[in-house]
Amino acid sequence: ITLNRVAHTDNVSQPWITASSASTSYTVRAAVEAYGTGQVDGEVVRVDDRKYLLAASGLAITPAPNDEIVDGSDTFTVVQADTTELAGTAIIHTCQVRRG
Repeated sequence: ITLNRVAHTDNVSQPWITASSASTSYTVRAAVEAYGTGQVDGEVVRVDDRKYLLAASGLAITPAPNDEIVDGSDTFTVVQADTTELAGTAIIHTCQVRRG
């Protein structure tokens, strides 16, 4: 499983020029689970959303909205990310993802 951080560069002085982007990939250890029926409201959490639990150990970044998670041939966009800490140390990142 890979977490991709995409950085976009806008050309403020020439807005008619298409922005460029660069992607940095991070290999992660993760578990995936479906949201329960009681958690799905159709708006904030949709029926096809998934929850990825990423190990924080060894991960150089904190997941953020608009990052991408690639799992095999499937690519998902991070909608929301929360970090669980213990004594100030990140333990696990919980990411709500949606097919991009």
